[in-house]
Amino acid sequence: MQMDGTLIIVMVKAPIAGGVKTRLGRNIGYEKALSLYRSFVSDIIEKVKRSGNPMKIGLYPEGSENTIKDWLGQDIEIFVQKGGDIGEKQASLLKQGFDIGYEKCAVLSTDCPDIPVEYIKGIDLALDGTDVVIGPAEDGGYNLIGSSKDAFKEDLLKDMEWSNEEVLSNVLLRLDKENIRTCLLPVWWDVDVIDDLELLIERLENGTKAPSTNSTLQELGPLEGKRGYHE
Repeated sequence: MQMDGTLIIVMVKAPIAGGVKTRLGRNIGYEKALSLYRSFVSDIIEKVKRSGNPMKIGLYPEGSENTIKDWLGQDIEIFVQKGGDIGEKQASLLKQGFDIGYEKCAVLSTDCPDIPVEYIKGIDLALDGTDVVIGPAEDGGYNLIGSSKDAFKEDLLKDMEWSNEEVLSNVLLRLDKENIRTCLLPVWWDVDVIDDLELLIERLENGTKAPSTNSTLQELGPLEGKRGYHE
């Protein structure tokens, strides 16, 4: 059965100190990083709901379904991330969305808690006129990637090098070689290390919205951490 709208699959890890936001954890401590991660997820999920798009949670690791449901609610709908690296995991989630009847699917990171609702709505609009949509991150990666079912290639993101400044460029090269029409949304910002967190705080002070994250930042107080963990 064909499903309406663009399915947004939010990529979520089980909330374990030292298992999420590890680079930020090395900066500010793993418990504080975990508190912020929980808030990031809450803000992103709330924004997807407000966008009006259908939503699934793409969880990692397999076997943590009960933990995720205890955290996010028993009615949350779950896909499991499968594969070795992030590209394979993203492709597996998109495939699961297409397999249940969606013609347009996108995977969305939780590293960008102040991303606007309008940005998420733009995913659906972009896929009405192109094959693939990507939300670039300021660090050379991306926050989201979506595809139409007809253009989807399960091995497109296979055997790539990740966690470097050339990720987006390399994906775009592959898409170009396959003659896949691509739309880039505006650049947004990931939060991976303390410098990124400080920039997020500045954006929140200047009017971007991430209510749960803002509340957690107020509770945690000043976050002075170690520099140098940018690898």
